[in-house]
Amino acid sequence: MPRRVVHVSPLAWVRLRYSALLGVQLLVFLVYPFVIDGPAGVAVMGLFITGTLMAAALSLEATSRGRALLLAVPTVLALWVAIATTSDQALRFACVVGIVCVSYQISKILWHVLQIERVSLEKVQGSLAVFFLLGLNWALIYTVLELQRAGSFALGDPPQRIPLLATATDAHATHMLGFSHLLFHSYMTLCATTYGGVAALTPPALAMTALETLVGQIYLAVLVAQLMGLHLAFHGSRA
Repeated sequence: MPRRVVHVSPLAWVRLRYSALLGVQLLVFLVYPFVIDGPAGVAVMGLFITGTLMAAALSLEATSRGRALLLAVPTVLALWVAIATTSDQALRFACVVGIVCVSYQISKILWHVLQIERVSLEKVQGSLAVFFLLGLNWALIYTVLELQRAGSFALGDPPQRIPLLATATDAHATHMLGFSHLLFHSYMTLCATTYGGVAALTPPALAMTALETLVGQIYLAVLVAQLMGLHLAFHGSRA
């Protein structure tokens, strides 16, 4: 009996639950660097955070979606208040609630990914989504540390303060510009690379940077091991 050939559309991945979340992640890499100086950069970074939180919340199961939105909505509102008013207190509130929100989203997405018992595009997408959300979550943690104690991180050589506090020269661009440096530092730390111009200086900042490196490497090692194990088990059972 001839095998049945199933034709899959090349754009079938767009309909998967984590496609929108991963698509938003590309915004910060493909668009933001070209508009970093000016109001457009502030808007793009704000839209990146907003889109990530909302897309992640909507990608969850219906039973978890409501709780995720209850955390995401106040985070987004506080973020845009911080952008509009250059309020450090509003930004601190947005980051603290955002940490809780993203942590909840990570736990739910990771749990769903682990339940998928074969290598599939949805499993790979979910695994990548968790990785990107880890980077965002640590950037929020770094922002809180810098707001609590200015000088926790330094930028460039010679070292300069991260332009995060509203007392900087261009207050309207300060928050998102400073956050973008910490976000870049977070992704580089998560990948355990030394490429980057941000350095942790205080003990809490050094501890969180080291912890993120450990989490990133352990996550990648476990992820690759699981994907390879499932792939070999699937082909072994077919054989």
